[in-house]
Amino acid sequence: MPVQCKAQFPTTRVIIDASVIAIQKPATSETKVLHTQLTSKHEAEEDVQEAHEHIEQKVDALAAGVEKTVVVSDSVKEIVSGTLEEDRAEEEEIQKRKTSIRVHGLLEPQSSTATERKQDTIEHLMHSLRKKCYTSRKKAGIIGC
Repeated sequence: MPVQCKAQFPTTRVIIDASVIAIQKPATSETKVLHTQLTSKHEAEEDVQEAHEHIEQKVDALAAGVEKTVVVSDSVKEIVSGTLEEDRAEEEEIQKRKTSIRVHGLLEPQSSTATERKQDTIEHLMHSLRKKCYTSRKKAGIIGC
């Protein structure tokens, strides 16, 4: 048990412990008011701390929701852009085919430039027509085409 020494002075009481020295003054109305204010400030700080922690939790929850929304938004953007790209390619194909004629049995040209493809198509078409003309006239007994 620690050794205590007590001394009484007219306005101040001193308690000496082996490890702690405390001076206690009798409580006055002013010190009570200060104590009450200090206690209320301490409680207010605790309330502020609790509110701050609560707000941090809410912000974290909102941030997680926003991250999920961003991921979903990115997925939707990818799907929409892929669909738009397919639609654009299909529209280009339709525009390209508007002025084209497909002839059954005529091979599509494999050339790299447009002029070469056009020339190849004309040559294949002429060759096919001559072959058909020759076959038809031969069956009919007509020679020459």
